[in-house]
Amino acid sequence: MYYIYCPARTKGENAMDRYLMKNILLPGALNKRILKIQNNQEEIDSLIHEYKPFIMATGRKCTYKSYITEQDDEYSIALIAFAEAVKAYREDKGNFLSFAKNIIRKRCIDYYRKEKRHLNSRLSLDNANEEDTENSLIYQQSMKYYAQDEIAQNR
Repeated sequence: MYYIYCPARTKGENAMDRYLMKNILLPGALNKRILKIQNNQEEIDSLIHEYKPFIMATGRKCTYKSYITEQDDEYSIALIAFAEAVKAYREDKGNFLSFAKNIIRKRCIDYYRKEKRHLNSRLSLDNANEEDTENSLIYQQSMKYYAQDEIAQNR
């Protein structure tokens, strides 16, 4: 049996004690809690509020930023992914926090891939030069119709 030495407590240590009890001394307690609250949105919201530092830290690790705020896309993605992880968790998935971290990371990767794809498509449209446009079939057809309209107006 392991004993943990706890000196005199201060207010800040109470939160650390709760974290220690939930995640280190009783690691299965969180997993059981997740299985119990999967269909209760109020309890999920409470869990999200409780694990906000974990969600924020995991979202930050997906970026190259030194910190993220609640207004960043990464935080929103991490929140949605955490809620998704709560609803999708099963006992055979292992430790919940590892499972949630994995889901958050995958959703961030999906987001960055999507953003990169959109950025590349915007760049390709912005970088289209006039020579490419003049050689395109659409340009040639539009010039043909323009010429036909000019001839019809001159008659």
